[in-house]
Amino acid sequence: TVESVVPADGTIFLDFPTDYNLGSTPEPYCHKMIGLTIPDGSSGITCTVSTHLIEVTGFNKIEAYTALDLTVKGVKNPGVSNTNPFLLRTETTANILIDQTQTALPGLSLSSDFQTSDFTNFDTLKAVPTNFNILAEYHFGFKTSSKIPKGGSIQVTFPADYTSITENGANGYTCTLTGNLTTYQSCSVAGLVVTVVLDQDWENDIYLVYRGLVRNPAPGATNNFVLATYYDGVKLEETTTTAKGLTIEAAAGSLTVGSLTFNPQNEGEVSIYTLTCTPSVAFLATDNIIVEFPDSYDPGLGIAKLSCKSAQLAESISCSASNRKLVITGHNNQVADVEFTVEIWGIINPNKVGPSTTGNLSVGIIRGDTYLMYAENVSDFTPTLAPTLNDLKKVESSTGNARYY
Repeated sequence: TVESVVPADGTIFLDFPTDYNLGSTPEPYCHKMIGLTIPDGSSGITCTVSTHLIEVTGFNKIEAYTALDLTVKGVKNPGVSNTNPFLLRTETTANILIDQTQTALPGLSLSSDFQTSDFTNFDTLKAVPTNFNILAEYHFGFKTSSKIPKGGSIQVTFPADYTSITENGANGYTCTLTGNLTTYQSCSVAGLVVTVVLDQDWENDIYLVYRGLVRNPAPGATNNFVLATYYDGVKLEETTTTAKGLTIEAAAGSLTVGSLTFNPQNEGEVSIYTLTCTPSVAFLATDNIIVEFPDSYDPGLGIAKLSCKSAQLAESISCSASNRKLVITGHNNQVADVEFTVEIWGIINPNKVGPSTTGNLSVGIIRGDTYLMYAENVSDFTPTLAPTLNDLKKVESSTGNARYY
């Protein structure tokens, strides 16, 4: 509680004892400032953090005997049992002292070092597809029992079965969070470790998907993947007893793609894509036909509902798109070595950027999470420029009479 009036151009200082170092990474930040109001037209109250000091400015005039409540998150506790005292003071813009605590705020008693806990809910680990030497999606689903503060990180360490993780997809890799947590600050790769830095506090379910990151290793059981969460270099949780690995299947069979064309070919136009394939083995009505599009396409491939038709597959088939992956369903059982053609309506051609092509498309027949047949990098396209406008000069009618031919 401030005992004297603090003018609008005043400053609140909270001095931390020298036991602390507020210059840690990620940097501490002011989370709540109850009792302070923002002046009209202001962009907000400023909270500045330095090594041992928090400085608050940019608030409205504070009346005498106003109770304030300042919450600072991300402060790293020092390695001492009892800290030295804290000091609170207010000053004018001319650095004239207004108030300060007559008796320094008592220090804090700290418990023993933090103990890393084990992930108790590592529910999902899968690669899609599971075939050897295919660039796969990797799915990790788990629940934290310790809060990860803003600026904390999730680290996934791939086992030594993966000799390296590189951005070896045609268009790099993506990291995606789904469910209640969907945003993050950054995603990076170093060696066999993929790190996602969070942009908010989190303590709950997390579902993390990596796309275009790495190819599946040799067939068989992999060693365990290791998940861990960190904050400021401190490991919060790790899959000590709950770690698990994957089973990688054999390489997919061959799928012959006779042609893959699109019309019209102008950038940004809704187009019809025509795909002709010959399977090397029979496949079932419950299997799915997959067409993977590169990053130059919209994630949904179009703004309208897509539709597909094929005289060979079935009288009526369905198709849907997500994350640039077209899934075709509703076909009949198919035999080996018999060609089929699919027309896909509603895909929007990507924009033309210089002389570059769209990137390569891939096609496969999948059962569950494993491809029966797969053809990678089968085709790419070079869209033409958008059509120009015709210069319509004049429209005339042979008669001015209504309803007259």
